[in-house]
Amino acid sequence: MSDDRIDAQINQFRQDRREHLSMIQNTISRMSTNSFLTRGWSVTIFTGLYTLYATKQNDFLLGVIIAVVCIFWLMDSYYLGLERAYRDLYDDVRGAQSTVTDFNMQAQVKGRWLNAMRSRIFLISYVPALGSTILIFAIKCLRI
Repeated sequence: MSDDRIDAQINQFRQDRREHLSMIQNTISRMSTNSFLTRGWSVTIFTGLYTLYATKQNDFLLGVIIAVVCIFWLMDSYYLGLERAYRDLYDDVRGAQSTVTDFNMQAQVKGRWLNAMRSRIFLISYVPALGSTILIFAIKCLRI
């Protein structure tokens, strides 16, 4: 009887760990989807504002474009930082030697978005968009 109870506890622990990992994986998927949608919206809005600028030639729009690119870069970095933090939490839970599942969903997110801002995908997408807009703005201001 004792062995049956131990087997039941082990099975319950395994099921709890699977549920915990599933909860973390759902959060990772949600952050990944948010990041993808943010990037899609940024391209759409950036392109629309540049089209509007090309037709109106209003220098104020260049400032709006710079602000929009910066805001979307920050948002996308935030979601990527959260996604990375939850991936680390997933690895910690997966490799834990504990026999108790606490269903902890507290990921270490402090400073993650700053590291995510320097991610390669952002350096090849947001930096050129921001740089080209600043360059156009500088040329228009200096009347070169």
